[in-house]
Amino acid sequence: MPPPTVPGIVPVVAGERDMRGKSLLIMAFGQSNADVHNAGPRLEAPPLEDPRLVVPDDGHGFRGLMGQAPKGPITGFEPFAPHERRVMSLTAAAGARVLHEMGPEAPARVILRSGAKGGRRLLGLRQGAREVDGLLSTCSGDLSPLFEAFLRVTSEVCDAAMRDGPEVGAIAFLFAHGESERQMVRAEYAARLGGMMDVTADVLAPLGLPMHWHLVQAAGPGAEGAGNAWPNRLALADVATARGDATLAAAGYPWPLEDGVHYSAEGKALLGEALGRSIAAQLSGQPRTLPHPVAAVAEGARLLLDFAGEGPLALDHAPASGRHGFEMARGEVTGVRVDGRRVEVTLAEPASGPEGLSYAWSSWAKGTRLPAIPGAALGGGGLRSAEGVASILLPGRKIYDWVPGFSL
Repeated sequence: MPPPTVPGIVPVVAGERDMRGKSLLIMAFGQSNADVHNAGPRLEAPPLEDPRLVVPDDGHGFRGLMGQAPKGPITGFEPFAPHERRVMSLTAAAGARVLHEMGPEAPARVILRSGAKGGRRLLGLRQGAREVDGLLSTCSGDLSPLFEAFLRVTSEVCDAAMRDGPEVGAIAFLFAHGESERQMVRAEYAARLGGMMDVTADVLAPLGLPMHWHLVQAAGPGAEGAGNAWPNRLALADVATARGDATLAAAGYPWPLEDGVHYSAEGKALLGEALGRSIAAQLSGQPRTLPHPVAAVAEGARLLLDFAGEGPLALDHAPASGRHGFEMARGEVTGVRVDGRRVEVTLAEPASGPEGLSYAWSSWAKGTRLPAIPGAALGGGGLRSAEGVASILLPGRKIYDWVPGFSL
């Protein structure tokens, strides 16, 4: 069955898009973790020196405008390597991984840019007499200048690539958001995000390009926070399931943090590689789906969960809440066992059903989970693919498919 279409979107499907001799635009959007936070320095890794990684020549590098006025027009592109060596780039890590994954089928170049702005909700917010624009809209409900700039720059990059050559053959949007949007209910967040994608598709339809959104489920804070049981984290799966132009590409919790919210340089590298794998698979017509539960039943004090995906799962000894990230709202989880793609969760008492079971979805009174685990997001989990691929940026490290947080 072909993927569902959205007005203005040309779905990227098998055999439809040959990226050889074309440019790929990787455009990030969201909050500071969408490649504007200044964690660094950049890793010393040969793939990041690849001359096929480029940035627009308007003086804003890969981090973009960040809510400021442009310094000048985009007339062409410059090599990424000389820019911002003090800061590690998520989009560069993703681009390097795309080039590695696609090999001889890779695009001729990868254009890197972010349109993100730190600390912004989707909707505008009034703080006393001050009005703070959201990513999507202002307080009055108009399109936010941040969103308008994101759309304008995306179009300008494609126009410049058409003049400069090689032209853009596809756009990969990376969306990382949620830390500032902890209260919006799940259905509203999904609807607002879907609406933002629809506007993007309509405005950029004249480009005639395939566009796909690769979504990052927010990690949640370190131990000084109050958990990551935020509705927006679950809404991303709803959006990805409902649309043909979006993929839940990565769970955010496994990757190292620099502080209680932002990824470190190492975290950006590993998350970026995970996103690059998602982009490459989509462009190749073989989109990847992260493992996620598709069936759950209770048998006495055991909950049996079956997961979609390919290959067996495994438990990792990553920092996590509860038993490898599993918690029961009205009961105690005493053990977790994995057999292939089936997970058995043992409870202290029999349960009438799986309702109330959560994974990598946790809340607690602020400060009660101290001491913090350096570099880790609490509220994470330990369930991932058994097999991983070697990192091209951090020798000895592997990139796994981690199960996104969920709540039954």
